[in-house]
Amino acid sequence: MKHAFWKSLVLLGLLLSGLAAMKESSQRSSRDETVLERVNRTGVIRCGYVLWPPYLTLDLSTGQKSGIAFDFMAALADEMGLRVEWVEETGWGNFQEGLNTHRYDMMCSPVWVSGLRARSALLVAPIYENGLYAFARADDDRFQAGFDAANKSDIKIAVVEGDPSQAVRRARFPDAQEIALSPSVDSGQLMLNVTGRKADIIFDNLSAVERFNRGSTMKLHAIAKQTPVRMFSNAFAVKLGETEFKEALDSSIAALFKGGVAVRIIQKYPSVQYPTFP
Repeated sequence: MKHAFWKSLVLLGLLLSGLAAMKESSQRSSRDETVLERVNRTGVIRCGYVLWPPYLTLDLSTGQKSGIAFDFMAALADEMGLRVEWVEETGWGNFQEGLNTHRYDMMCSPVWVSGLRARSALLVAPIYENGLYAFARADDDRFQAGFDAANKSDIKIAVVEGDPSQAVRRARFPDAQEIALSPSVDSGQLMLNVTGRKADIIFDNLSAVERFNRGSTMKLHAIAKQTPVRMFSNAFAVKLGETEFKEALDSSIAALFKGGVAVRIIQKYPSVQYPTFP
């Protein structure tokens, strides 16, 4: 009886050990596939994106996307021997959630490079630079002398929550009131806050506001004699920790610049400038 008891105990221990090993192996197998491994296995880069004309535009009648982000991703995928799927529309302030939960592999609408962004996503090599400007209603002349006129307690500045525009407001206009909008807000909604007099100022780029002005009765104009509040590099983003994927993208982007492909894309869009590399 004693021998049978110990034999059963040993068998039970082996069984439990085997089940634990199988569970650990299964967890390790699913956990260990990096984004680069998944992309290589499927041959697809799954993109999260923000529609932000003219950088990424959607033709509602045809469903076709266009813009510098679309062109650059097509060239990047071709360089890497992959294809692109635009799988999910997201927001500037919450795109990291989709990366972290593997809903997409990459944020394919280039984001402003900032310390705030670098804490929550890996930023790939910049592909272009552009200026961030402050805009007010065209009939509002209070701010043409300079930015100091906007840094007052009675001035309302609308920003996107969690976005670098929020950090710019707090650093450059600390005395102004902040109206924090949802991370999923689009460009048009942001501008409507100013034309609808819910806010006095927003931050955006010149080309986006020019596009808005063409279809709006109430126009916007850049304050402080069209001086940018800040210049930003713009880069794709991937999940924190996915350094192999980032390095593959960095090398491929470098190849696009060396081969002249990236230059030809950038030249099609006068609203952006060539990136400054370290």
